[in-house]
Amino acid sequence: MQRVLLAAIFAILLTASSVRADIPLPAGTRYIDPRVRFIGIEKLDGYVFFMLYEAGDPRFSFGPVQVPVKNDREITVSSPGKYFGGTRLLAIARKDFDKLKKGSIDEKTPGVLIATFPAPPNTASRFLVRAPLSEYRVTLKDGKFDVKPASKLLRSEAAPLPAWSVVIACAFSLAAVGIVLLRRRTT
Repeated sequence: MQRVLLAAIFAILLTASSVRADIPLPAGTRYIDPRVRFIGIEKLDGYVFFMLYEAGDPRFSFGPVQVPVKNDREITVSSPGKYFGGTRLLAIARKDFDKLKKGSIDEKTPGVLIATFPAPPNTASRFLVRAPLSEYRVTLKDGKFDVKPASKLLRSEAAPLPAWSVVIACAFSLAAVGIVLLRRRTT
């Protein structure tokens, strides 16, 4: 009975670890530094904009990285790892920004407007010379700040597995263990 239980626990751990394993990129694919452009910022000259994102390894993040956004020109975002997400655009009135002593803002700064948006893909074909450009449309109407993709974003082929897949794998493993234990008990 103990051997069966140990084998079942080993199977559960093996299944859970294989679901969250670091899966290599498909052949012909590489990690890139995404290029981003925000359309509509030039019309909002009374505001200062910063892009915040999280980059790093899937197991940990290097913390939020802050990039100033000056106008509607493209920005090449450096992503020092496989994980790239948690993207948001912060806006603050220029007069409020000038009153601040530091040259940057965060989500806790009073008067800051926050809009989250889907992260641009950080993988592309190995044969691309430049990363594809992801464009986002920025709007500020009646105090509502919003950022939407201007065109359809190409999703990454190496997107991390969602957490629900781990839950399903563990549930199937536990069900298999239950079936094995039930059959042992009846025989």
